Amino acid sequence: MKTALPLLTATVVLATSTQAALLYHYTFDVNSTANSGTGAAVATVQGTPTITAGGQSGSYADFDGGNVAGSDAVNVNVSGDAIVLGSFAIRLYVNDAASGGTNFDDFLAFTDSNGGAHFLERSGASGTIALFGDASISGTTNGLQDGNWHELLLTGATSGADALFTYSVDGTVQGTSTYTGAAAFTLNDIRIAGRVGADNRFIDAGIDEVQIFNTTTIPEPSSTALLGLGGLALLLRRRR
Repeated sequence: MKTALPLLTATVVLATSTQAALLYHYTFDVNSTANSGTGAAVATVQGTPTITAGGQSGSYADFDGGNVAGSDAVNVNVSGDAIVLGSFAIRLYVNDAASGGTNFDDFLAFTDSNGGAHFLERSGASGTIALFGDASISGTTNGLQDGNWHELLLTGATSGADALFTYSVDGTVQGTSTYTGAAAFTLNDIRIAGRVGADNRFIDAGIDEVQIFNTTTIPEPSSTALLGLGGLALLLRRRR
């Protein structure tokens, strides 16, 4: 037991320091709004997204799409967290079956404090995915409507007064784009499975493990499992 304590302590320290940057983490294992991150904003669900077994990790949320107000989506306003566009990351996993949905619907969208709009959308008949809006990046070259889970990652870094967006799919960078003068702008409203302020962009797809960080450099997906382990270790230590 004595030799195990240093390892246990290191795990707790690693989990605590990493978790400080992970503000929102929607696993969709229990319901559509439970957040295991440190952010204080409370998400609201509209429509009836279904928690379904077989996600990227555990269960996932199955969104049915639609073109009317109130269609399936999860909304959260993170303006109180002061997440600047010059230092953030959004990661999520999507499963876009070939028969589901229509083109130009959004997996995730957000607005910023300057009124800018940004959206990760299904962008064409081949099932490509792209970042559009005030800092557009071209889409992937290969269709992703294959019924498998794919990682989407969008990061923002500071380049002088500008925000430099980088968009990746399954670990491969698809492109970068400069959002002029936007490094200090902050994230505002986020909508999972639709577009903020629009009632005709709700996507028909599975979405899992949505993570929002207040830093550009983030842990590998497998590293997030340490967060739960570290939290459990800390709880057991306190009880003793």
